[in-house]
Amino acid sequence: MDSRYSLSRPKSERISEFDSSANDEALNIKHQDLRTNDVGANFLRGLDESVTSAPVTVAESRNLLRKIDWILIPLLGGTVILAAVDKVIISNAAIYGMTADTHLVGQQYSWVGSIFYFGYLVAEFPAAYLVQRLPVAKFLACCVASWGVLMMCIAATQNFAGLATVRFLFGMAEVPAFIIASIITAMWWTTAEQPIRIAFWFNQVGKHHSMGLWFRG
Repeated sequence: MDSRYSLSRPKSERISEFDSSANDEALNIKHQDLRTNDVGANFLRGLDESVTSAPVTVAESRNLLRKIDWILIPLLGGTVILAAVDKVIISNAAIYGMTADTHLVGQQYSWVGSIFYFGYLVAEFPAAYLVQRLPVAKFLACCVASWGVLMMCIAATQNFAGLATVRFLFGMAEVPAFIIASIITAMWWTTAEQPIRIAFWFNQVGKHHSMGLWFRG
């Protein structure tokens, strides 16, 4: 019998060592799972030694950075523009008769604009939790797809209740956009490279007015 579990030893000492051994085994299993599920680690592990042993040149680093910039910054900027346009799209719709079509009276139009941010506020903490638990790219893709669905639902509303409900859900769906954009920036660029990239995509927020005019025709 293993001396660790000998009955001649004090019970508290045997329990303490057993718990310590169990924790060590659990940590080893967890680390093995992380190594198995880490896509980047698996990719690097499969590379030829001639590739991994050679240092990355300055030219190669610049070319890689340029490719990342050309792919991700337009995607992030486009996402931010869509999120900003969705916030103010009802002002364009009102010009084309949305107020009359949905029979809005009194302060109802103002509430339709405000209730978006109530939904935004409600979803802040759930979105922050889900961002840490789900793949950020897929989560953002689902959120953007839901914007399109909700925008089509706005066209189907007939009264204040339906319009306010959709706008509330719209606010909830748009919460992850800026959170995930910041996370993606931190994932793909170094600390020194991040400020100018954030300025590029965050600057697109101010373009929603011109984009709204373009959508209005």
